Amino acid sequence: MSKVMLLSYEGSVATITLNRPEHMNALHPDSLDLLEQYVGEIEENPEVRVVVLRSTGRAFCAGADLKALPRDKEEPAATERFLRRWYRAFNRLAGCTKPTIVVVQGLALAGGLELLMCCDLAIATEDARIGDQHANFGLLAGGGGTQRLPRLIGERRAKWLLYSGEWISGTKAEEWGLINYAVPADKIEEKLAEMISVICAKSPVGLSSTKFLVDRGLSVDLDTGLDMEVRVASKHVFSADVEIGLDAFLNKKKPEFVGK
Repeated sequence: MSKVMLLSYEGSVATITLNRPEHMNALHPDSLDLLEQYVGEIEENPEVRVVVLRSTGRAFCAGADLKALPRDKEEPAATERFLRRWYRAFNRLAGCTKPTIVVVQGLALAGGLELLMCCDLAIATEDARIGDQHANFGLLAGGGGTQRLPRLIGERRAKWLLYSGEWISGTKAEEWGLINYAVPADKIEEKLAEMISVICAKSPVGLSSTKFLVDRGLSVDLDTGLDMEVRVASKHVFSADVEIGLDAFLNKKKPEFVGK
């Protein structure tokens, strides 16, 4: 039996691939275990500068494998444990210190949408279909949908997607700020390579600190966030990459960052 999720490396890029194409990459409990494991391995690999999340087959991810959802009224705590397993795995990805890019082709629904939102950056084909759809079956989002979606696209649009179960195209998702770019299907690899190239040319420690500040700043008031930025930036200025960057600026050359 093949693994439901794969990890591969190519140069400074780590790629996590959902690998249940026959089930439209519905997330199995084993998928959650592997996601946690893989992000942990990536964090320990100093060569990795960017993480790509993608899938095999015609769908990115159709959501959770509902056959695995425990619904025993005699043991209701089992359901909460199941959902907290999602919470841990998804938060592990969202909290990865390295920049993450998700590539969406086909469907990204319910848990697939929630997984998409755990990544820093997102690209999709123009004809991708993205939506929540929990409401279509009387369910509630349990993988972060009610919390991450409003933060990304605003309360009004988020409530409509959550209430209606409507799917939107990759093009509309770009308009709404849910993804960064929607491109024709035959251009998605080119766009991905372009984004990877841009990120890999930057300071890894600089991007890691930037990600930390943006993510933490969204959960605090502005004054606290600004103070946090000053504290982090004042320490970051003594990093080797800042020295390299300033030397490159003064001598009009391209910086070659070392990640320290």
